[in-house]
Amino acid sequence: VQEVVGGYVRNGAAACSVLTDTDYFGGSLLDLAMARRVSDIPLLRKDFIVDFYQLAEAVAYGADAVLLIAAALSPAQCRELEIHREEELEYVSPEMDMVGINNRNLTTFETDIYTSFRLASQVPVACLKVAESGIRAMETVVALRRLGFRGFLIGEHFMREAQPAQALKNFVGYAD
Repeated sequence: VQEVVGGYVRNGAAACSVLTDTDYFGGSLLDLAMARRVSDIPLLRKDFIVDFYQLAEAVAYGADAVLLIAAALSPAQCRELEIHREEELEYVSPEMDMVGINNRNLTTFETDIYTSFRLASQVPVACLKVAESGIRAMETVVALRRLGFRGFLIGEHFMREAQPAQALKNFVGYAD
């Protein structure tokens, strides 16, 4: 964790998500704490958040934000959320300042980058739009930026590489 997150920081990451779910993704809260030790960029706790205790844990272990999955919560529980389908747009409320659109269907785990393209115009203009999952090319980022996206959660693409930090560097075109 420290090597990957440290490498991301050195190579221009604006923020980093840290998986803390153990059962499905093999992460832990200790991973979040280790990431915080080597990073001053914003860290997102990526887990299945279902109660307020987990929010307190996130803060205690160094997270700046948490991932809330609209499909797993009631509209009343959502303040910031992630959108997977049109039906979940009803969860968006005026006090939100950021909405993530996840291109991965959490029921089938299939990824469809066009989910972000399809839902972009339905997110309020005042919200910071974040495209999540399935981004593998800078051309996709450029196209999504044209639709108003300003954040991009790209984890799996980099983590499949032998050197994730170098993959990030190559992706964003940083020079030595």
